[in-house]
Amino acid sequence: MCGISAISLNSALPEQVTQILQRMNAAQIARGPNGSGVAVSGAAGVGMVRLRVRADQLEPEPIPLGPTHTAAYNGEVYWHDNSAPTGGQGEVTALCQNIDNTVDGMYALAVLDHTSQGIDLSRDQFGIKPMWMRKVVGGTAVASTIDSLLHGFGPDNARFEGIQQFLAFGRPIDGGSFFEDIASVPRGSKGILKDGVFTQASRTQLELGHDGCKPQELRAALQDSIRRVLPSNQTMGLAVSGGLDSTILAHQMAALGIEDLRTVSVLVDGVEDGVADLSQLKIPGSAARSWVHSTVTVTPEMFAKGFERAAHDLGEPTRLSSVPLYGALADVAQEAGIVVLQVGEGADELFMGYSSYRNVNTEQPDFPFRFILPDNKHQYLEALYGEGVINTCRTVYDNAYPMTGTTSGMEHLRRIELDHSLEPLLRRADQLLMARSIEGRTPFLQGTVPQLALSVPAYQHLANDRSKPLLRAAFPELDLLEGPWRIKTPFRAPIAHWLQTSLSPWMERVLDDGTPVLRAFGLREEGIALVRKDARAGKAVALDMVLALMSLVFWSEWLEQERPLYGT
Repeated sequence: MCGISAISLNSALPEQVTQILQRMNAAQIARGPNGSGVAVSGAAGVGMVRLRVRADQLEPEPIPLGPTHTAAYNGEVYWHDNSAPTGGQGEVTALCQNIDNTVDGMYALAVLDHTSQGIDLSRDQFGIKPMWMRKVVGGTAVASTIDSLLHGFGPDNARFEGIQQFLAFGRPIDGGSFFEDIASVPRGSKGILKDGVFTQASRTQLELGHDGCKPQELRAALQDSIRRVLPSNQTMGLAVSGGLDSTILAHQMAALGIEDLRTVSVLVDGVEDGVADLSQLKIPGSAARSWVHSTVTVTPEMFAKGFERAAHDLGEPTRLSSVPLYGALADVAQEAGIVVLQVGEGADELFMGYSSYRNVNTEQPDFPFRFILPDNKHQYLEALYGEGVINTCRTVYDNAYPMTGTTSGMEHLRRIELDHSLEPLLRRADQLLMARSIEGRTPFLQGTVPQLALSVPAYQHLANDRSKPLLRAAFPELDLLEGPWRIKTPFRAPIAHWLQTSLSPWMERVLDDGTPVLRAFGLREEGIALVRKDARAGKAVALDMVLALMSLVFWSEWLEQERPLYGT
């Protein structure tokens, strides 16, 4: 697991490119504390910082691929051509041969051709590993973090359209970001960066099939995926929440005889969530008796500090109340000495496990749009921006997620959620874990598990009164036991209660001090006042909106604090 950087300029001395890449590497050194290096050819170059997990200790970074190519690589390739590649060079070679998209792994890759000075870029199909791109004077730069792009080239202006989409949808959905010149490279993309311009050559599209999947087929696929993601030369850990997904991973890893595993869980003050003791998971066999379990209890005060830090770790605002919880999880994993952490991301989107999917009124016109921008949010957006804002949001949505005539509304929503819900959660996991030099692995997104899950029509995943019926049918032994996994519990803080009680002074102080900043972002003061009033009254949508406003304030403060480090 690493951090990568890449530059392609119209004109620059190799020495200048080297200096920029070194600054970019330094800004993401937590992603790669075991080594750092750059390779430059003319006005193009790649850089890499390295966290060694499986690679040979003597393998250099970036990774040489013969006399004419050098690769900056972030990720893991678990399987290719019926075997697991050896070392970083073997993994990169597999990716370079990945013409038919048969590589199983998570990755962001930049390969410099020293002869043509072109840089081939590619990113995994789910966007597990991040890749940000920035347009700069005379060219384009790429990195694993926004912070790296800012340190390499100086400050960038806030993008008001991105902020508006954030308040409406929870994230920019038009392909841009919160910065005018920075965007995320689309997941599954391949392309070339040459002469300062990026040209996308292709993008892997995840197919939604209707062939169906038998529970025993899914069980075998997930067991195979778990085996693939286990190899590591570093201390292995598993995040357990008590939910179905992480409990399945725990039971299956124990069945494989994995010993000396370090497990971690987040407990939340005042909420019955998390795993205080591994006995709660009722794992059979002897292997789990060798596991060491660590926990952390998140209090309101810890939540506040973690939410303020989130803008630094993510490089952008967030409205996810789970971010401070995940930060606490990353902290306790780091304290436990974990370097590779298995996590359950992806299962809820693949198997449609969120209760919100079951509550969708499919008879309502335009229900996918209403799902990601609920009607009860309109009054706050109009108060913040004016009456025309909903039409603007609708246009942005239609352009981002065009509906095809052959796709049902629920299948359309399912595809949207792979971008709208899953990728932000993957970004949360990657950025928060890698800020602590921890690699996160996602067994539910590897092997043939995604294809099998997506081969089942959406309505079948929602046909049972209980969440994720296919996944439960694949592991029926868990239904014979009593445990917390039997009921779906969201991974989030009780922020509605906290903001009205112990964290109310914090909320008021942040918004009192931050209102000038929010006005500078184009928000109306009367709208801010309405959100605050309704949040005090405990209205759920207003509480969600006020958390987003606070995150914008913290993000702005972080940018101002960091600006002197970025230069001009």
